[in-house]
Amino acid sequence: RSCGPSGMGWLIIMGAPPLQRLRPLSMNYTVRIAPGPLEFVADGAQSLLEAAEVGGVALDSSCRNGTCRTCLCRLSHCQVRSRIEWPEVSAEEKTDGWILPCVACATSDLVLDASTVRLGFGA
Repeated sequence: RSCGPSGMGWLIIMGAPPLQRLRPLSMNYTVRIAPGPLEFVADGAQSLLEAAEVGGVALDSSCRNGTCRTCLCRLSHCQVRSRIEWPEVSAEEKTDGWILPCVACATSDLVLDASTVRLGFGA
């Protein structure tokens, strides 16, 4: 959840060690769809789907809340946090790097596996 003075959002990471619990939401991360030329910038407050749209990359989506799995894709390497615990993806899928960009937020620079990313209309 976010907190802090107006205009200065912070992400509270529950279960993290005390010195790593607070992180500013305004950090920007590069998201690359590889291999290929597509990339966009995401901050810790936006879902990856929202960030892609702002960056001019149309990812295929439908429900935008983690239930339909239309946007399911795989990370090559990175870290994300989820806006919701359920339903998202199974523990096995998480271990294999699968995420739902509509409810996943960047916590580092990311690389999405292009072979698993479905681009929406206009991409």
